[in-house]
Amino acid sequence: MRKHLLLPPLLLALVFSVKANTWTQRANLPGGGRADGAGIGIIGKGYIGTGYVNGYTTDWYEYDPGSNSWTVKASFAGPAGVEGAAFSIGPVGYLLSGPTASDFWQYNPANNLWTQMATFAGAPRQAAVSFSINGLGYITTGAAPSLGGSIGDLWEYNPNSNTWLQKASLPGAARHYAAGFAIGGKGYVGSGYSTVTGGNLSDFWEWDQASNTWAQKASIPGPPRNEATGFSIGAYGYIGTGYTPGPASDFYQYNPGTNTWTAKAPFGGGVRVESVSFSIGSSGYLGTGWDGLNFRNDFWEYRTGDSTTAMGEVAYPKNLFSVFPNPMRSYCTVEIDAQVKFERASLSVFDMQGRRVYLDEVRSHRVEIQRGDWAAGPYSLRLVDGGRELF
Repeated sequence: MRKHLLLPPLLLALVFSVKANTWTQRANLPGGGRADGAGIGIIGKGYIGTGYVNGYTTDWYEYDPGSNSWTVKASFAGPAGVEGAAFSIGPVGYLLSGPTASDFWQYNPANNLWTQMATFAGAPRQAAVSFSINGLGYITTGAAPSLGGSIGDLWEYNPNSNTWLQKASLPGAARHYAAGFAIGGKGYVGSGYSTVTGGNLSDFWEWDQASNTWAQKASIPGPPRNEATGFSIGAYGYIGTGYTPGPASDFYQYNPGTNTWTAKAPFGGGVRVESVSFSIGSSGYLGTGWDGLNFRNDFWEYRTGDSTTAMGEVAYPKNLFSVFPNPMRSYCTVEIDAQVKFERASLSVFDMQGRRVYLDEVRSHRVEIQRGDWAAGPYSLRLVDGGRELF
């Protein structure tokens, strides 16, 4: 979890606290308001592009949480479109642009290049759910103009062989505008609109990669909805916003261990549909979309404030990190418990405007920070290892 520092006028105090279950506004996405874009997180950075901005667009932007800034990147190389399906696998991302194209593209942040991959094997579609599990990518549900409406098929992409394989279809009603995420070896899909039933949905389904089977789970709270959005942080999933039937802002956390939902803080940007969301480390991000009146380009970070923060398959309690002396005058020491494993991490300090005032490489579990000429006020610490946020 992110830790906070407090700098009184004559004393630098490092006070560890957690901003639990809160939304914090971050830098707006450049390029004006947009709806129905695509977004993904890739190794510590976020990416948003395509969608509708005074017409279909191919622009693509990178978000750096460390500097709270956006950078223009190479435009999507496929056709301009909306409601595309995107996921990341390791250091690269993938995008299938809707609504009528089947060409499928890889984005590599290392060289800022788009490369066309194997043509998507399913029907061209829009408003699908996408996620990745154990090095494989998945696209499911959506609206297929060529098939006349909602669909429920599931397709698996293998980047090693650059091939597509059809998997078990969703047993529930065919749908589009659904929301989903992945946790561990399982994918989750729920809500949406079905041309089969003629209405919004609130049912929720779990797909097990190991057995290629679906199981129905506890329904999403609140009214049935479509064009909601979802992401996962550690061991939990999150779904919210969408049409219910008007634009909504409610948000819910799903615990797969107990098959239960918990209401969380409503989205900080107000009611929203057609937005983009993804997760980076222990934060979720949500932005853009339509609020019922205007297209938006605002962008928000969600912090869970849970007692643990996920790093791969390991969860580290907050008490494994400490700062002393606290408060301090000219320096402090960050102590990281030996059971927290990392290779070559970086430690950053930010002021409350999101500006980074300190950055250094960390190779040991004990780090000394000099105050320097920092002004009085609150600051926060972030330790990142290979794109994984440890606190």
